[in-house]
Amino acid sequence: MSQEPAVVEQKTPIDFEFDQIPPFDRKRRKHLWVVGSIFLVEPKKMNAGPIASFGAFTPLAMTGPACFYCEQEYTDELGSRHCAGDQP
Repeated sequence: MSQEPAVVEQKTPIDFEFDQIPPFDRKRRKHLWVVGSIFLVEPKKMNAGPIASFGAFTPLAMTGPACFYCEQEYTDELGSRHCAGDQP
């Protein structure tokens, strides 16, 4: 029995720091392995101080590892090959 994924309406833009991700190097063709996480945040607990505020985040989902450039999930086979990059 599979569960349908929840649909969440995004009311505010999510700000990603893509300027920290290097552009794909077509000579080296090296994968950039990334992991994404989604957390439920409890704002009332966030103001309890830096250590206590970790309790404000409940993990909901994690994706990856996957290559940022070729968007393929990690496998030992893929990890041993060059990255196809951002080609269509």
